[in-house]
Amino acid sequence: MFMNYVDYVLFHHQIPNLRSFKLTCNKFCAANRVHSWVSTVSHHKLRELHLHFFNQEPDVIPTSVYRCESLMMLKISSPRCAFNPPYSISLPSLTTLDFHGLRFLDEDLTQQFFSSLPALETLIIKGCEFHNHQKLVISLPSLRVLNIYAALFEPNELSSPIIKVCAPKLQFLSCETDSLPRQYILSNMPVLEVVMLNAEECGKPVLTLEEVHRNARNLLEDLVNVKKLYIPACLVKSLPHEDFMRRNLPFLTNLTYLEVFRPCSGRDILSVLQIMPNLEYLTFDKAYASSEDELTPYIGEMLPQCFQSRIKEIQINEYDGSLEDFPMIIFLLNNVPALKITTVIDSINDYGDPVETIWLRRNSLNS
Repeated sequence: MFMNYVDYVLFHHQIPNLRSFKLTCNKFCAANRVHSWVSTVSHHKLRELHLHFFNQEPDVIPTSVYRCESLMMLKISSPRCAFNPPYSISLPSLTTLDFHGLRFLDEDLTQQFFSSLPALETLIIKGCEFHNHQKLVISLPSLRVLNIYAALFEPNELSSPIIKVCAPKLQFLSCETDSLPRQYILSNMPVLEVVMLNAEECGKPVLTLEEVHRNARNLLEDLVNVKKLYIPACLVKSLPHEDFMRRNLPFLTNLTYLEVFRPCSGRDILSVLQIMPNLEYLTFDKAYASSEDELTPYIGEMLPQCFQSRIKEIQINEYDGSLEDFPMIIFLLNNVPALKITTVIDSINDYGDPVETIWLRRNSLNS
């Protein structure tokens, strides 16, 4: 009944121009009928196309989707459906692309597709799987927003993948993967302001320490213009801390906000702050230290420059009252003269009590 109704609407009415077409189908919708519908609407100066399939057929996505020259927005949600576009695509007007749940199986085809969208400004890749990919390469001249969320890379015995992005107009980048990529390459991004990098785990230790430090230095050079930075603890731990202490790394002078996901040592936090002289806001999920003596080397000349004059607010998440939490909190309250507000957010206890927030002004522990 549903398929007959769609046939009637599309094939028995004259439709000069069609602004938007949204289609949700389950596995009982025949693929050939879906192909026919999409092919028909794509010839009516279609501007927006939303496709949501509950179907794992490899050919459920019509090839006509990739040849609609009037299309400006394309959203495809098809859990675990294979991404299999033609080698030749024509989407010259496309400015927004949203993929959800697709499976990318061919690295060359993926790279070719993400290099063939000249007008694309917003790219969202959510919950997608990448199989047999040593690299994920995205090269788009007009891209301004890139959001890669909950990306799953097929376990690789040799290494984690490389994520390479080349987008000279990019302003916002968010990349969340199942494990830390072997390398981030963010080239030619002079206007990039906000970067969010997150990973569920560190991944396999497939690189030498020298390679890890070299990749980290290159990443920092790519981030010199960023104003807000969100990074996981495992990435902070991979950075060359001896170079931080010598301040022998690129300085992120434009950075005013830093957030570190997941627990990290206090020494790691204080080391990375050495190259962020103008930081004003700092947030991290628990910074542990065995004692106050462990943080003593960072007093005096090695006190991060931002602590002396710039930092305004610090937020500490996942506080559980353990002894290893106190040294970092005491250090911050006693050694950051510019600090105005410290927020310590309690972790939820076993009874599910509401999260409690404690506001501590500088030196309040002594009052």
